[in-house]
Amino acid sequence: MENHAPARILATDQRLIEISPDGWRLLSANGGAESTVLAEAAPGANLQYRATFGSPLRLPEHGLAATDIERVVLGWSAPDDTSHLGLILNPALAEARGSRWCGLARWSDPTAEAHRCDATEAGRALALTLARPLAIVPPRVGEARPAAGAACR
Repeated sequence: MENHAPARILATDQRLIEISPDGWRLLSANGGAESTVLAEAAPGANLQYRATFGSPLRLPEHGLAATDIERVVLGWSAPDDTSHLGLILNPALAEARGSRWCGLARWSDPTAEAHRCDATEAGRALALTLARPLAIVPPRVGEARPAAGAACR
């Protein structure tokens, strides 16, 4: 049996995403050799996270079940020239926390084609792991756009 290292995707703010057949993990790289797991999901399981990650986001203490998540969203924001990866939460949970959006990671270099592809890969992997739909929200007509180029894998 072959042992494959997880794919690693660096996002802004020292966030690192690891993707493997065993699941999806969001880590804080902290600039050192050690990374701290912030959130993780295995196929068919809940999204689990550390209290230090979930509490500021006003998320339930014990993680998010698939029924808490309507969809995974990857969208471009022209005001901050950033791609954002996050979750749209169900209405009941959204009402309890004051927002349907729960941001997970972002990529803030609009000139790097690799960032667009990395963000897309991270979003697809999370949606697949959580068995939730993925919505990709492109820039609006007339907005500044991320660099165009070759299609992502």
